[in-house]
Amino acid sequence: MKTPMSYSLRFRFRKNYKAGRQQLICRLRVNGVVATDYGSDVRVPAEHFDIKAQQVLPYPVGKPDSKERLTMESVRKYNSQIATVLAQHEEIYNFQSSLRYDSGKRYRPSAESIKRQWLFDEEPPMREGPPPIKLLDAYREWLADPDTRDGKDEATLNHYFYGLHYLEMHLRTIDKPDLEVLGLTPGWGLTYHKAIQAYFAEENPNKSFSPGRATRYVRLLSKALDRLILLDRLLYNPFASLKLPRHKDKPIRYLNEVQITKLWLLDLIDTANVVRNWALLCCYTGLDYADAVKVAQSPEEFMMLTEAGPKLVYQRLKAGEQDWGECHIPLLYEAETLLGQAGDWPVLENQTMNRYLHMFEGLIGCKHSITTKMLRKTAGAVFLLRGVRVQAVQKILGHKFITTTQKHYIKILPSVVDEDMHKLFKNTPMELPRPSKTYYPMPGKKQSPDQQAPNP
Repeated sequence: MKTPMSYSLRFRFRKNYKAGRQQLICRLRVNGVVATDYGSDVRVPAEHFDIKAQQVLPYPVGKPDSKERLTMESVRKYNSQIATVLAQHEEIYNFQSSLRYDSGKRYRPSAESIKRQWLFDEEPPMREGPPPIKLLDAYREWLADPDTRDGKDEATLNHYFYGLHYLEMHLRTIDKPDLEVLGLTPGWGLTYHKAIQAYFAEENPNKSFSPGRATRYVRLLSKALDRLILLDRLLYNPFASLKLPRHKDKPIRYLNEVQITKLWLLDLIDTANVVRNWALLCCYTGLDYADAVKVAQSPEEFMMLTEAGPKLVYQRLKAGEQDWGECHIPLLYEAETLLGQAGDWPVLENQTMNRYLHMFEGLIGCKHSITTKMLRKTAGAVFLLRGVRVQAVQKILGHKFITTTQKHYIKILPSVVDEDMHKLFKNTPMELPRPSKTYYPMPGKKQSPDQQAPNP
């Protein structure tokens, strides 16, 4: 069954328009897709044009008792021009809807094709395109594309496959397993966004699923459509202008200095002691657990001596781009001590690490879940509180953008500023020099004898 076409043309003014005669701007929408705005060549008094009614009024909008009125002849003239533009667009829409390819298949007009014919008298090319593309096939092709999979870790690929799972589920639910890409509209995207949340709630009744997470899955489908555009198999992406709720960033958690000290002082043995040691090494270097293990096995490979002291130069395992993932980590005294012993520590599974770290939460007074990821973020706080600039912390942690570092440690940065202010005021002289006794009168103001500047 073919999806019925929808068509609308509305007029508006450009942003920050001024009073007086202004050109009406066309906002053409066909099948839910909007063409880029363009001028109508119709100029009307802006204060008299009713946006809701789409017509010119004899009086200013919202002021029927105003004395500033247009003549009825002027009102009819303006509204006649508006009606002419509407009729021309509708005529083009009906004309293009009646077109047929050589195969007999009906041509489906788009907002851009109607716009181009009205502006340039350019009829749409009647060259029949490739066979219709099924939405499910488009997503599967994108998922199998080497460019999609290259450099992605297992968790990211699992996220992509969950997108396929939700898409298959939705197409079965609406009984359209063979839905074509050309049948998509922004409204369909909104419906799919809400449906994903319902599917997750059905499968996981005890877990929460934010609208922002559903947005990520719709964006994956949008990427599959962008791929078709690059391959010249699709003209436009109906989701390009779709506005969906953004995924809220999770609050960044890290251990404070008191909790790190308590972790040092815990009386632990066997596996718990090993977990504590690895955790402290991550806290003082900013390495992920997997990276810390690799460095501990051959620290001399990553050690570099500088005039200021030793540092670790390490390319993060997660980073696929060699030009920004390189970390330069100053070797703190605590890290140097731990690293000298780390070669003898057994290597544990990440799940084992997290299980024991969870046990440490109550012992050190941490109200949040401790994971190996949290330990790496703790290092940023440690370096900042010890006076390292945020630009240097960016390089220590291997962040691509400094905004990432600032976002992670926005709560701790004010305390760093307070510490710097303490140093600043401590070095400020208490006695300021006295002001000069030389007076400079205002222009045109006569000086009194006692205000005369002394002769040099």
